[in-house]
Amino acid sequence: MRIAVVTTTRADYGILKPLIKALEKADWAQLQLLVTGSHLLESQGSTQHEIEADGVPVAVKVPIFSESDTSALHAAQAFGRAAEQIAPVLDRLKPDALVVLGDRFETLAIAAAAALLHIPIVHLHGGEQTFGALDNRFRHAISQLADWHLTATARARETLIRMGLPMQRVFHVGALGVWNVLNQPRLSREALQAQSPIALKAPLFLITFHPETDTGQTPQAQVEALIKALEAFPQSSQIITYANVDEGGEAINALWQAYAARHPDRVWLTPSLGQQRYHSLMAIADAVIGNSSSGILEAPSFGVRTVNIGARQAGRERAATVVDVPAESGVIIAAIDRVLTQGKVDSAQNPYACADTLGKILKIIREKVAP
Repeated sequence: MRIAVVTTTRADYGILKPLIKALEKADWAQLQLLVTGSHLLESQGSTQHEIEADGVPVAVKVPIFSESDTSALHAAQAFGRAAEQIAPVLDRLKPDALVVLGDRFETLAIAAAAALLHIPIVHLHGGEQTFGALDNRFRHAISQLADWHLTATARARETLIRMGLPMQRVFHVGALGVWNVLNQPRLSREALQAQSPIALKAPLFLITFHPETDTGQTPQAQVEALIKALEAFPQSSQIITYANVDEGGEAINALWQAYAARHPDRVWLTPSLGQQRYHSLMAIADAVIGNSSSGILEAPSFGVRTVNIGARQAGRERAATVVDVPAESGVIIAAIDRVLTQGKVDSAQNPYACADTLGKILKIIREKVAP
């Protein structure tokens, strides 16, 4: 059984990695890994090298983005390139199924190409809502193209069924990212410190902010408010990862670069941390700050509180450890103070957690998708 898996970003590869490795080892599957999107950009950390370092065989690399261009026009053109360049790859590989995750516009283009080639599509993380990003529309469009649906929450499954998708093809399996948190070995604080250019002292903040692409908000103003708030915590250690390649991401990264240059003693700015290091830092963090989905999906399983800023994740289910605030410096400062005062929790009810997520996904692919 030939199973193609597409990865377009550092985020989806980190989530998909245990599934990719399991498919590589399975005697019933032949893995075909397609690497594209921001993985191939130096400005995003050339995260293709993280895949190579993991020893995972790559079937093909397909560049679709240009360096340092996060304009809306470039995104629209990259959408076309993704379909045009990956369609012949899929036609040549002839997978029995294609696994895609999430809500990226380039993933939608690839899914459309696969649908036209009559390749069954397995979609992870459908049925969720994020009203502050165009990703919300892309996610639902991918769901309509997909043949099999593996949702992260029970509510997401219900949403897909209400959208008219056949219930016998929609399965609640939990979030693979949460499975990673619970099962992946972590680096020790000493090992993390050895890799860090700053002292990892408390309070330690893990920060990521991506553009809001469907609210009309300018990312520059939002990040400037966040930076003003972070300036109020001069004794903190701040680890910041780059914004993605959505429209406005380049402007956000420029602001972070200037901020990090002003505070080299307390700010560690990096394009990518890699999943193991990212989760290991999350485990020792005092707060996750920004608008990354990892603060919603994964941080609660560490008992770490999240200050979620703005509307990018609006509508997504969340644990009680998540504090939602607008992109206003005074409100962000108050929320960080509150989170630090409350401290971590021993356990948080995470709506994305589910027993044996990886095993369920593998079982469905083997027994139902392409038997």
